[in-house]
Amino acid sequence: MVIDFRDARKFFLMCFLVIFPFVNGCVPVVLVAGAAGGYLTANKKASQKVSTFLGKISAKIKKLNKKGEVELYKYNLIITPQKISRGKEVTIKTVYGISGAPEKGIEVKERCTLYYKGEKLTVLDQETVTRKNGKWETKFKFRVPRRALKGQYLIRQEITTDSKKIWMEDTLEVI
Repeated sequence: MVIDFRDARKFFLMCFLVIFPFVNGCVPVVLVAGAAGGYLTANKKASQKVSTFLGKISAKIKKLNKKGEVELYKYNLIITPQKISRGKEVTIKTVYGISGAPEKGIEVKERCTLYYKGEKLTVLDQETVTRKNGKWETKFKFRVPRRALKGQYLIRQEITTDSKKIWMEDTLEVI
């Protein structure tokens, strides 16, 4: 039986099938990767195919970013402290990310709303800012009114662009 190794896929599969039954863990993957690297180094045509394939993927990623496909990412919403007495100050910190924004940045609306027993009480903070790609943090403080009812309050932070919207929620207990 003669095996034709001109196609890189056949070679990778053959190496994996021959080596896998004899070893456990990540060793088969390392061995196949080493064999594949050696094969690609020795075979210029296969190396060019892989290089072309990776180049096409890179071009597609760049094309997506040029389209202006903005993405928003949730990191966290931190309320400090989470249990508080009336008349005391609360700090709210929100961390989120942006990718795909134009070089000059994109307009982002940050809005934090307070709810009690499912009803909207007030907008605690609202700001429109220009942000570039990256990880962003916004922080503000507010004082719990002395007349606030005891119980659990929901805090909802919304981050909005022209095309995307994310939100994060957490609770605050007034004792």
